[in-house]
Amino acid sequence: NMNFFNLHWPRDPFVGDELFPTIDNNCGNETCIEQDDWTCLCDITITDEVGFSAEPADADTILSTLTVGAFEPELFGSDYATGVTHSSDSSITIYHKVVGVYALD
Repeated sequence: NMNFFNLHWPRDPFVGDELFPTIDNNCGNETCIEQDDWTCLCDITITDEVGFSAEPADADTILSTLTVGAFEPELFGSDYATGVTHSSDSSITIYHKVVGVYALD
C-alpha cells in the first residue's frame, strides 16, 4: 500500500548515526532482504493497541511508548474532542474521541 511512516532507528553511541539496514551493512547483517534495486526490504510488525489507559506521566513516557506517531487530529474531523493540556506539562496536548476516555480510537 502507499502508507508511509517514519521510524526512529537506534543511534550509534559514539558517532550518533542512525543504525538501520543498508546495502553497506549487508541489510542489517541479513536481518532484511537485499532487493534488485539496491535497497533493503525488512519484515515489520504492526501493533494496533491502546498506548495508555490514563494520562502518561511525561513526554519521555509518551515518546518511549508511541514510537511512530499519528496523523494530526484535525484530519479526523469533528470525531475527536478538542485537545486537553497535560496536567503537568503544558507542551503536551492529549486528544480523545470521547473526552477523558483512553481507547484504541
